[in-house]
Amino acid sequence: MKRYIIPILSLFLTACTGSREEPTRALLAASLNNPSGSTYQVRFFQSTTLQPGSTDTPRLVGSWSLDAPIVTLLYRRSLGAGNDQLWVLTPDRLRRYNASNLTIDDVGTPQLDGFDEALGVDCSRGYLRQGQSHILLVCPPSPATPSRSTGPGSSPSRPPPFPPPSIFWMPTWCA
Repeated sequence: MKRYIIPILSLFLTACTGSREEPTRALLAASLNNPSGSTYQVRFFQSTTLQPGSTDTPRLVGSWSLDAPIVTLLYRRSLGAGNDQLWVLTPDRLRRYNASNLTIDDVGTPQLDGFDEALGVDCSRGYLRQGQSHILLVCPPSPATPSRSTGPGSSPSRPPPFPPPSIFWMPTWCA
């Protein structure tokens, strides 16, 4: 009897190891910059239509139009109740939008939640990183174009050193 239990049990276990779960329903935010048409948007797609193997066409839930090119986006989910944030970096501003009302069916209209700061530097190559209670904003300088002198008696010149990047710490609590 004991010698039959192991083969029967192994057949049962192999039949139960695979599981199939429903894909997580979420939004994917993507930026669209079309300078020729002066179109700058944050577009929201339903993530289940973007997964490998999906036969659905990508579903655009909605979009937010902005007035400047978008450099990068950062979504910060709150650990508490209802202070989700979407940070949008443009070449000269950093904005924080309330993202608590976003759903997979409607994105509504963009609502600034009290943070819209001019940066005072060119941040067209910048990026954002999330910390525990702050957002790190780094604005690297544009690369310098080295001057080349050629001809008799000329010596190669070194490009000037890069200036340090502008770094800001932005608090992420509600203003």
